[in-house]
Amino acid sequence: MLDPCLNPKTLTITNTSSVPLTWHVSGDLSGIVFVPLGSMLAAGEAVSVSLTQKPGSMPPSQLSIDADVAASQSVQIWGAILGVKIQLPADIDFGNVPVGIPSPTVFIPVPPFENNWSGAGLQFFGGDASSFEKSGVAPNLQTGGMGWTLYARGSVPGPVQVTLKFFSMTGSTVCEPNTFTARATIVAQ
Repeated sequence: MLDPCLNPKTLTITNTSSVPLTWHVSGDLSGIVFVPLGSMLAAGEAVSVSLTQKPGSMPPSQLSIDADVAASQSVQIWGAILGVKIQLPADIDFGNVPVGIPSPTVFIPVPPFENNWSGAGLQFFGGDASSFEKSGVAPNLQTGGMGWTLYARGSVPGPVQVTLKFFSMTGSTVCEPNTFTARATIVAQ
C-alpha cells in the first residue's frame, strides 16, 4: 500500500539470473511516481525503486516490470486515501505555576489543514498527563473558535511536560508532524 502522507515506498528489483539484464516499468504511470523507470543490472545485482502516489490521483492497481532476458513480473499497487497535513501550533510553555493553583488557560484551535479532515481529535500522547487538563478529545466551540482549552496544574514542585497528538476520530491518517509539547514548572507557594 502506498503511503497516505505521500512518503515514498521502496521496492527492490533483483537480477537473480547469471547474466546482465535491462529492466523497465510499464503500465499507466499517471497516478504514481516510479523512480527509476528502469536500469541495467549485473548478475546478482539489485536496485531499490521508489513509488509515490501523486497528489490528487489514484495510482494504477497493477504495473509490470519487464526485462530483456526474463519473464515480466506484475506488481500490485494499492493506493491510499490521502492523509491530512496540518499546521502544528507552537509548543506551549506555561512558565512557573504555583502548587495547587491552575495556570491560565490556553486555547488550542483546530489547526489549518490540507485534504479532508473530519473528526479532528487531540489526545495526550506521552509525558505527565496528570499535570495538565484538556477540554476533551473532540474540539468544542470555545472563545476563539473550534478547539480545545488546556491548563497546567501540579501538586509537587518541579518541571512537568506532556506531548499532545492530533488524530482523526474517523480513521483517516493525520500526517507527521502531528505532535507538540506543553510544559510548566510547578513551584512551591
